[in-house]
Amino acid sequence: MMRPCLLAAAGLCLRVARGREAPVMNEGGIPYAISNAAPGGEYSTNFNVNAMGPVEHFDVYGEIRTRYSEVYWTRNEPINLPPDLVKRFDGKVMAITGYEIDQVTHAGPQPGSTTTDTKLGGFACYPECPGTDKSVPIYHAYNHHYFSWLVGKNAEMVIRDKPSRIPNPTWTSFRDRPGVNSQFPSSIVFKENPGGEFRKSYHGYPGGFAQLVESPQQWVVNPMQIDTHNRNVDITDESGYQPWFLPTSQQNRMTDFNSRLSPLIECPCTDRVTRKIVNESGKEMHYWAYMNGTFKEWEGYSCEGEPRSDMAQGGVGTGPPGPNPACSMATYHGGLQCCWPGWFLTDLAQEALIPDKTDVYFLKWRYYP
Repeated sequence: MMRPCLLAAAGLCLRVARGREAPVMNEGGIPYAISNAAPGGEYSTNFNVNAMGPVEHFDVYGEIRTRYSEVYWTRNEPINLPPDLVKRFDGKVMAITGYEIDQVTHAGPQPGSTTTDTKLGGFACYPECPGTDKSVPIYHAYNHHYFSWLVGKNAEMVIRDKPSRIPNPTWTSFRDRPGVNSQFPSSIVFKENPGGEFRKSYHGYPGGFAQLVESPQQWVVNPMQIDTHNRNVDITDESGYQPWFLPTSQQNRMTDFNSRLSPLIECPCTDRVTRKIVNESGKEMHYWAYMNGTFKEWEGYSCEGEPRSDMAQGGVGTGPPGPNPACSMATYHGGLQCCWPGWFLTDLAQEALIPDKTDVYFLKWRYYP
């Protein structure tokens, strides 16, 4: 939730202000645009202007590593904010007036990286990291959605027993530590279902408004990425989507092969997934497993009751009426249920075709406090 930032209120709401112009990270491609600007006027997309004063920025990078057709849907290790910022805002409130997002390769230092031999993390810089960043096109690495959090010293992570599902599943949440009694948020969550639009969606707040976090210390990111990169071209190659081998299940008639994106972004159910139906005490139960692993209960859509009851009658919305295939495990042919962390979206017979070439890149946020 955005809250008004009373910048003069006892110095509580501090911005990082030293009088320098805030560069726009995503300056290439189409410019930022506002669809509902004030009548008779224009809404500036300059992060400096809308904050009603000079701002600075800091950058955070969450590391991603994948092979072709692999799903990365994992919460990275917490990333420590730059020590200078942590010290500066200890016991104070940071006002985030806007932010930008990109996915990049990074050639240069990774100060304080929290990546280990077994878990991926990332690093942060203030104001920015030395080295060279190159954007990774969405047709090579597809961002389905993301969660990210700025976390203060008064917050603690909570792992849910069952995920929240609005609008996408996540097991992660944050809450105040016991005994904390503050009027300011101890964490901020940032969430989008961008489908690739996240880079050129404008994330600036109107003048006088900001998202607040007290004593910020860390950043946490939980993205869902799908590797669609044909390894015959570089991951930063900008020549457009380069088709490569696909699972046989992807040949359904609803697939759009003309979107200039890989059909793998639809999360096809392949022969790596095994399904079974059993009778338990007179009740039909549906289970499935990946690569002959542990069978888990099907958690798909029942299409009974609102809001999905229309799917049971309205089909897919583009053809004759009838049950939507997503309403039944038996007919479900693609979607989140076939797109879990570490799963590959190609057929078993194509395993040898997946080269042992791991892409390494970063989801990068630039915050404007």
